[in-house]
Parts: sequence; structure tokens; C-alpha cells
Amino acid sequence: MPHVTLGMMSIAVEVRQQKSLTLILARGFASNLSMPMSVHDPTGTIVFYNESAEAAFGVTFAEMGELSAAEWTARYSPEEADGTPIPLEELPVGVALKERRPAHRTVCFTRPDNVGYVAEVTAFPLMGREEELVGAVRIFWDDAASPRRRVSGPPDVAAEQDGMARHAGPKDLVLILARELASNLATPIYLADADGTLVYFNEPAERIGGRSFAEAGEMSIRQWAGLLRPRTVDGAPLQRDEMPGGIALNERRPAHARLRITGLDGVEREIATTAFPLFGPDGAFHGIMVIFWEQEQ
Repeated sequence: MPHVTLGMMSIAVEVRQQKSLTLILARGFASNLSMPMSVHDPTGTIVFYNESAEAAFGVTFAEMGELSAAEWTARYSPEEADGTPIPLEELPVGVALKERRPAHRTVCFTRPDNVGYVAEVTAFPLMGREEELVGAVRIFWDDAASPRRRVSGPPDVAAEQDGMARHAGPKDLVLILARELASNLATPIYLADADGTLVYFNEPAERIGGRSFAEAGEMSIRQWAGLLRPRTVDGAPLQRDEMPGGIALNERRPAHARLRITGLDGVEREIATTAFPLFGPDGAFHGIMVIFWEQEQ
């Protein structure tokens, strides 16, 4: 039987604590957003979903509790538009967990009460500081927050997004929580506020940009994008507004692309990018999160 030292045990405990911390931070992040969001462990089990996702699930998380991957896929029947079932490994959260990269797809769901909805789904893996898989986050867009019952007759009219309350809340809390989560992940992440100022990027993102945040400091994302000279994979120049971050900022919707950049270290890289807006619990727009992952050459 192999000898286990106290040092090995200490490392194992530290890794478990890091996993727990990352999921706690992801839950806190989701709790303060008005986008429907669920948090998953490495097996695909739903360990939390926020209040905004209750319409998608048809019940509060307090009432539902955790759901294994087999349970929630059976209960909510993810399908193509033509009714073809989508297996877990082909759903965005399955791809995020299996391939450890962000993924996006339009999915049709049906709740147990026969309420169906179509949603654009974005999922990204939660990779801990030691590159271990901690879980994944899944975000629903479009109609997930206002499902329609699949019966004859006119559909329910969805409340307009702009009708949400606009009163000022803890304006910085969303970005603070996003920063805390990003700082505990091995995935390169940039954060910008609602004015388009780059307010943080984590240590893994230093490799993408070729400079630490301490060195770069805050600047407009237009200025930062200009420094990286973004272009398509074919080499055509890209304007900031054409990049996922610019689309998420200006159009306030998720966007995804593959592109080439030249870091401030002079290294050219091909990267894939996912960006999405951050809407706080008051419905106000707080900024964007941009996730990068480098493509193999």
C-alpha cells in the first residue's frame, strides 16, 4: 500500500477546498444576475440555479434541490427544433465539461408541466487554479425566462426586457463578484464595465494579452483591442464593434468568434472568444465578461 504523507494529504484537502470555493463563488455570481443561470459540478449535476432561472425550471431551486445530469436531461427533454433528442455530451454544458471549453447552441426544452421554450444556451467550464475541472456554468438567453405553453391559441406575451426596474442598485457588486470568480479560475477572462472600460483580467489572461493587469491597468476596451490588432482567422482586420466583446457591450447579447491577435509580447495567437453581458438583479446592465481559450496551431 503506498505511503501517504501529511504533505500529500494537505495538498488534497487544499484542492477540495479550492473546488468548493469556486462553486461557492459561481453560485454567488449567479445569485446576483438577472440572466437565467445554472451551476453544475463535474458530473453535470445541477448544484444551483438562480431566481431568474425558475421560469425555465418551473420551480424554485429550494423546492427542486440538486438534479443529476440524468435527472435533468430526462425531466426537461433537450431537443433540436425537429424534436430530435440532444444527448448530454452534445449540449453546451456537456461540451464544456467534456472538452473543457465554452460552447453555445440553440436548444428546445419541455418542462414536466408541458411548457416548452427555445433558448440560446451558453456554457463554460470552471477550471480551478490547478487546471482541475470544478464544474460549469450554463446561461439561458432569449425565451428561457418567459416560457410558452405548447397548446393551441395565441402565445403569452413576454414582458419587455427594457421594462425591468432601472433603479440604481449596488452598481459594483456584480463586477466585484465576477472578478472574485475570475481570479479563482484558470480560464482567461476579461471584465469591462458598462462604459466599456476594461476593469480587470485574471492571471491566465496575461498569456493571451502578453501583459499583466498590474502593468496594463484600466483602459477602454477599444484601446486594448487596438493594441492586440484583432483580425479574422483569414487575416482581415476587425474593428472592436465586430468582436464578441464589442457586440456584447453594444447589443447586450452573447457573441462568439474565432480570431487572431498579436499580444503585447509580440506573439501571434489564434483564439476563440465568448462574450456575454452582465445584467444585475435590478435588470440594469453592469458590463461584460469575455472568456478566451487559445486554439492549437
